[in-house]
Amino acid sequence: LRKYKLTDEEWTIIGQLQPVLNGFLDATKNISESNKCLVSEVIPLIDNLHAWLVEVADADTLHKTVRHAMQRGIAAMDKYYLLTDESNVARFALLLHPMYKTDYMKAQAWPAKWIAE
Repeated sequence: LRKYKLTDEEWTIIGQLQPVLNGFLDATKNISESNKCLVSEVIPLIDNLHAWLVEVADADTLHKTVRHAMQRGIAAMDKYYLLTDESNVARFALLLHPMYKTDYMKAQAWPAKWIAE
């Protein structure tokens, strides 16, 4: 069984990954526990998770494996985020939501062309 024992370095990586994974767990619980999942919540949720991954990926104090995992996570999120451009549903949901409207898009520095479309 000794060959399956985690090294100190592996425990460090696990400890550094835990807060990031908890962020995804919290987001999943937030969407899952709601009586309804609103399309207008999807883009802000993705933006928050993306910002969190970028912050972690840039942290020099973290193990290179953790930073690399965050970079891969960013690439995966970018891939799926681009799919939202194929449909206007998410954009319309933001525009129609009383809390977001165009204010959210402007706060996220969306190009004016995207907002106008």
